[in-house]
Amino acid sequence: MSEEAVSEDLGQEDSSPQTQDAVSSGQLLGISIAGKLVGLAVMAWLISESYYAFTFFVLAMIPAFLYAGIDRRPGRFASKTVMACNFSGVLPYLFEIGRNYDLSIAAQQLIKDVFVWLQIYGFAFVGIMMIWVFPQIMHIFFRLRADIKKMHLNNRQEVLLDEFGENLKTGRVRTWRKTLMVEPSSNS
Repeated sequence: MSEEAVSEDLGQEDSSPQTQDAVSSGQLLGISIAGKLVGLAVMAWLISESYYAFTFFVLAMIPAFLYAGIDRRPGRFASKTVMACNFSGVLPYLFEIGRNYDLSIAAQQLIKDVFVWLQIYGFAFVGIMMIWVFPQIMHIFFRLRADIKKMHLNNRQEVLLDEFGENLKTGRVRTWRKTLMVEPSSNS
């Protein structure tokens, strides 16, 4: 079975050549490098300050790490989406940890709070829904738009059939040509 048939069976579409060219040429490489540098900087800061804060960060980013391991498409845009949404849920709590005098106590309090985890994993869930639900919603939108256009075209076809008759539908052409007899003019 060919690779294209397998990807169609799995419901995955092949990436466009433009996307593959952009990824392979390194145009999008800067975004992933910047994201990795920010993540490493945050992790280094947390390890140097408090192991509880580092543990909080690692536990909070589990959905992003899992999705980064699962996503194997070129460019890994799905994992980047989940990681960005997950990190946006974690970031306010990292600021809260950083504002406190004792980072370990602040991190311990956040680890114990259920609503903190609900919010953090809720943001990750939003990222996952952006990947799975939005394409389905857009598919429905484009399908409805195509159905409306089809309905308008069918209405226009009915108007044309009423105006020109059934011959328009069958493809028979009526010829209503008048033959004009033009006598050659003599300029002699």
